[in-house]
Amino acid sequence: ERVSAGGELRLARALPLADPCPDFWRLSGRASLSSPLLPPAPPAPPSPPPAAPVARLPARPPVVMAARPGEMAETPPREAPALGSAAAAAASFARRMARTGRVSATARGKLASGGAPAYEAERLGGDGSVRGYESGELGAGLATLSGSVSLVLPLPARVPGGPPPPVSFVLFADAGARDEALAGRKPSSSQPLASGASVGYGLRFGPIRFDVAHNARGERMTHVGLVGDEFG
Repeated sequence: ERVSAGGELRLARALPLADPCPDFWRLSGRASLSSPLLPPAPPAPPSPPPAAPVARLPARPPVVMAARPGEMAETPPREAPALGSAAAAAASFARRMARTGRVSATARGKLASGGAPAYEAERLGGDGSVRGYESGELGAGLATLSGSVSLVLPLPARVPGGPPPPVSFVLFADAGARDEALAGRKPSSSQPLASGASVGYGLRFGPIRFDVAHNARGERMTHVGLVGDEFG
């Protein structure tokens, strides 16, 4: 597969039709980029024409010399088993997995005017935002910026060319910040955290997503969700 990119930008304007209605605007956007981990494998060269059969003489069996009385007979040498077969198989499996791996990056942002109501504030932290934190642990703000980078390694098929199993391994990193951190201001006492980051690993099994994230404070949190809801 080739590199794919996408994004969207939305601008909304609230019109105060009555006195209690708020007057504000909201700008939100999202951009994503996905690329194969390795370049596609070059096509295999055409196979050479079959060579003409060559007549071969039958191999002579090894001769075992009879031992003299009191001496041991010499046995033919045995071929040593091939060394490193397990390592070669593991390397081949890793190459096949890397050939189907993809690197993805996603960035999200939101900005609203000062007259926006409280429900327009974007909550940061938790599943679908910055993993490794409780939902909304990083607070809420009218200006937020978050992003995620992930490496997805699908499990290759047992037989080349066959259907791959619906299992993938994932490594990811998340980060996010809201208005106070973006402006360099000190967070309020009611919302002491204004930014956060995490790294982790996960497993994709069919439509189910399991993620284990470690945040910047060294805490670990497990997230379970559906593939495609926010993180692939």
